[in-house]
Amino acid sequence: MIYGKPCTGYTDQFQFRHRRNPAAGADGKSARGKKRREKQEGQEVQQGGEPQQHQFQHEQLIRLPQHQHHQTQLQQLSPISQSPQHQQSFSNGVHVVWPSPPRAPDPCYDTASLSYFISRFVTPNPEDGFPGHLSHLPALYDAHSSGGGGLLEAATLAVAQMAAYNRFGGNRFKMESYRHYGRAIKMLRDNIASEETATDDKVITSILLLCALKDISGELSTGNKGDHAAGLYYLIEKRGPEQITTGRGAELLFLSLIRLQMHSFLNDDDTYVDPGAITTVWGTFDPLLRALAMMSRTLALRQRLLPPPGRPGKQTQPKQEPDFDNDPLTQHHDFAIADVPDPDAAHPDEDPNQAILRSCSECLDEFHHWDVEAAAYWQTVFKSRSTPTALGEIASGTTHYDAETACTIILIRSARLILLVTMLTRYHLRPAGKPVPSPTSFSSSPSTGANPSSLPRTPPHTPPTGSPMYHDKPPPPDPIADALAAYAPLLTNDVSLTIDDILASVPYALSDISPTRPGQPSSSSSSSSSPSPSTATHDGAGALVIVHSIRLVASCAFLTPGQKERATAVLGRLYEEIGIRAAVGMGEGGPEDGEGRMGKLGERTRWGREQTALRERLGLL
Repeated sequence: MIYGKPCTGYTDQFQFRHRRNPAAGADGKSARGKKRREKQEGQEVQQGGEPQQHQFQHEQLIRLPQHQHHQTQLQQLSPISQSPQHQQSFSNGVHVVWPSPPRAPDPCYDTASLSYFISRFVTPNPEDGFPGHLSHLPALYDAHSSGGGGLLEAATLAVAQMAAYNRFGGNRFKMESYRHYGRAIKMLRDNIASEETATDDKVITSILLLCALKDISGELSTGNKGDHAAGLYYLIEKRGPEQITTGRGAELLFLSLIRLQMHSFLNDDDTYVDPGAITTVWGTFDPLLRALAMMSRTLALRQRLLPPPGRPGKQTQPKQEPDFDNDPLTQHHDFAIADVPDPDAAHPDEDPNQAILRSCSECLDEFHHWDVEAAAYWQTVFKSRSTPTALGEIASGTTHYDAETACTIILIRSARLILLVTMLTRYHLRPAGKPVPSPTSFSSSPSTGANPSSLPRTPPHTPPTGSPMYHDKPPPPDPIADALAAYAPLLTNDVSLTIDDILASVPYALSDISPTRPGQPSSSSSSSSSPSPSTATHDGAGALVIVHSIRLVASCAFLTPGQKERATAVLGRLYEEIGIRAAVGMGEGGPEDGEGRMGKLGERTRWGREQTALRERLGLL
């Protein structure tokens, strides 16, 4: 109560100016208001000054007629309050003052990017111990660490803000990502220099995050010598096989091996495939590790079937030391690469060509046996998950697969595809001009030798026993290509089945198809058609694992038109919706990046050049 009257309070209708009371007479002055104004004017006269300007305006405002007073108030309000609705409210006698809305606070870029990255690119912690994608990251991340965040925090913010930039735009996300990346690299060097912190889980996780940053930004689309492969190899080898005993250590090992094998494939270098021969030794007991060991063996067989330029044979090739100068993580260490056991050591007197063919046949048999053994292993260890099936059965769409199992199937099928296509490449890209017992033959003149117009535009790969140059003389015989001629149709059919399985597993890997009871067909769209992108979370985690496998499929020369269309659609989704810029760049069959550089990026990898040459040669058959 004020002066015996209720206090009006600060409500929506409270007015700070005293308006004229219509019932107070013609002059509109109350006795109390007149006495107060006379007192104020008397004080100003005694001080020898004139009334202030704002007080004069206040007196004039009070003496205005009612309608002029309303107009003056409207002019002093914000433009939002001068709408016809507000003017109508004033004319009706309801005087509501709408202040201008307060300025929204600046968004917290760190919090926004972290929330987006964790919700989309990090899988929940699995209860059965199946390796996920960075599922341990929330437990390791400490947003309140001293010094503005440690190594893991800087690496996480770097990749999270780049992912947010690709999804939402905004240059500040991009600039902050580069800033945190620089901080992470500096702190990573300091941690590697210390023996106590070099093998910590946070260090390995930080390197994996920086590798993910390369995929999200697109810097690893064609391979990169500075992608931390040497440092990651060293740390995994130093941690030893005991890291498999913990769930976090096993997940870090699997993700690291996938990264190293991807590096080996893109850069055509199998130096860092199997650190410490962990997968070769322990793959006997664990089908998951055996799948990675088979990938390592496939990459080694690829080097023997199609030796890169400058590596004509295993006998004449000097031991190639790893190049650590370009890797910022290994500048403080000197170490040697462990030799992987040679699978041909048990047959020292065997012909080299026969040894290569035998190794390829044994590897294909291992892929077949893995499908059978993995199904039994899944039923024993991962009972709540659907089991992998044989080649060609996944495309039937009768079983639902969880995202982790689908990613595993895509990875193992990718290794199988690499071996099959490499064997067919050795057969189809053999030196022309030599008759080969095959259902088909090349268009070449036997009297003039090789026809230059029928050769691939890119230099052919050097056979292990022949010369890399074409000349007027008949090319030397290629026993491997001659032996593969009888199996070419069967290999081509397996390539088609493998690609179908990979493409059929993509909707499960990206969580597009809702789970159903084991053994029951899914009610979602058929796997033979591309399901529409869903808003399911964690699809980015599966996308980071399978992106290079889909690029491998999209660039394959043996794609059917339908398979090419589906692979292109998947790459377009990974690039546009999920924001993985590495989805563009291996060869034909994927979306362009807006500058028409698709073909050029494909030619930068040996796989892309091989597929281009295969398309040209297959067009002549």
